[in-house]
Amino acid sequence: MRTKVPFGAVALLVLLMLAGAEVQAAAPWKFIVYGDTRTDDTAHRGVLIAITTTSQDYAFIINVGDVVENGTISTQWDTWQQACDDILGGTGQASIPPKYMAVPGNHDAVTAPAGLVNWNTYLSGQNTQFGNNGTFFTFDHQNARFIVLNPYESLTGTQYTMLQQAIQNNPQDWLFTIWHPPIFDFGPKVYESALHTTWGVPLYQGGCDVIFAGHAHYYVRTLKLNLNGDMNPPLDALAGTSQIVTGNGGAPLYPVDENHDSNGYMVAYSFDEAQPAYYGYTEISVNGTQATLRHIRVDGTVMDTVTYTANAKPATPTAANTPTTSSTPTNTPTMSSTPASSPTTSSTPASSPTT
Repeated sequence: MRTKVPFGAVALLVLLMLAGAEVQAAAPWKFIVYGDTRTDDTAHRGVLIAITTTSQDYAFIINVGDVVENGTISTQWDTWQQACDDILGGTGQASIPPKYMAVPGNHDAVTAPAGLVNWNTYLSGQNTQFGNNGTFFTFDHQNARFIVLNPYESLTGTQYTMLQQAIQNNPQDWLFTIWHPPIFDFGPKVYESALHTTWGVPLYQGGCDVIFAGHAHYYVRTLKLNLNGDMNPPLDALAGTSQIVTGNGGAPLYPVDENHDSNGYMVAYSFDEAQPAYYGYTEISVNGTQATLRHIRVDGTVMDTVTYTANAKPATPTAANTPTTSSTPTNTPTMSSTPASSPTTSSTPASSPTT
């Protein structure tokens, strides 16, 4: 004899199950972005210690590049690996996605055979899981899509196709993009016009929320920008893309010239607001369509914070900026390059800027 279950009880059970699923899907989570960890192992270790003491429950770390001083020298990778092993307990390359990921910087030398071998040895999970020698890839985590790009290969071709496919019909609330040299600089680097027009414009049109970069050894957060291809683009508080330069992870610190290229109007926070300049990292805590960014100094002090609301993600992006030729960054950095000009701010760097 079968017992009849009242319809109301069944309906209540279904509602409770759905509510539980929503709660689980909406659980807050966080990730860490930092970089330019080369040169000073002590400074880098300080940043890693701050991460483990202040942001313990992170999902993964992404390094914005220049992991080491010279990517062709395996002993430098050993030093980096030892720091990660000692403080983080390893880099979790077998995790999905890897617990520690990185984008190629100019110092990592992935265009050199020995540099690429080291890249795929020490960051093996990127190539194993994503292909492309682990130098550019996309992945989804929770309600966010991540696009990792390599500006030291052609900006068009395979990378551009991957970029467009990742933007199109993005089902996630968030779109975060990471590569090494920033589009907009605040001394002593240069404006990257090719990166702006080839990658920045379609990302903005596709609802990209934040572009993370390094290369310049400081922390600067811009307001939300309309990436329209101009050196000085307009602000777009509603649907714009923020650029976060978070390159104060271990390399010699740079002073900031907020008005370099007349960019002062776009600066929301610069680490020259604190004296002296400092090493640190960026934490992003995602809770549904809200995300709170905090930039944290090595002593655990929160130096900058802002809360974003996810941009709308169009079903199909505008294809007006499809490139037809193979372009490269306007000023592709090299390991021996020298700052174009001396910054003019009064902040005192830990040491003289080098690239």
